Amino acid sequence: FQNVFTTFDRFLVGRTQLNYKRVVKTLGAVDDEKGTKWRLVGQTNLVNGVLFPRFYGQWDQGFLTPLRNSPVWLRTTAGKSFGDRQSPFASYYFGGFGNNWVDHQEISRYREYYAFPGVRLNEIGATDYSKTTVEWNLPPKRFADFGTTSLYCNWARLSLFTGMLAGNLARPGERQLFGNVGAQLDVKLVLASYLNATFSVGMAAAQDRTGRRTSELMVSLKLQ
Repeated sequence: FQNVFTTFDRFLVGRTQLNYKRVVKTLGAVDDEKGTKWRLVGQTNLVNGVLFPRFYGQWDQGFLTPLRNSPVWLRTTAGKSFGDRQSPFASYYFGGFGNNWVDHQEISRYREYYAFPGVRLNEIGATDYSKTTVEWNLPPKRFADFGTTSLYCNWARLSLFTGMLAGNLARPGERQLFGNVGAQLDVKLVLASYLNATFSVGMAAAQDRTGRRTSELMVSLKLQ
């Protein structure tokens, strides 16, 4: 959480997690299209001799649609942290697509529990939360001859998503509620015949319970 300020620059983190995944792809797919994924995570931060434990879970369920290679995913997550809520280590933080300008990690990081496109990175803080996202991946467009030997494109895929995030559920006076809608276009590239890359551009808008609206533009190049 790079945009969260603290009074300590050293702390110890312990984490344990349990993961499950059973997914399938149909012929021509560029991503998982159907199935179940879930994760349970327990984590403790030790800061200046004080413990800040937290727990969260994720559940993703994918469904095929009549369109070929065009699944719909329901992604849910919820969590709670403990400790002095005045400390920045006692909160979860949400916001942003999460991609870097030049990257090496997963391209669809808007699926992560901490992401919330349309809001600035780490802008939303809460000691407990619940988040639901509905994602629709449109059929990818494959290219047989698009580019040159030094730079060509294999496929392009557009994803649409919308979500709701509720924070501080246990404290009605401080409860937060956000909604967002967005899209991300991913283009698979090959550079110099050997170097795989993915160019991604995303746009999203968000609104909180007071009606305040924000937006975000994301551009990223993943090298692998």
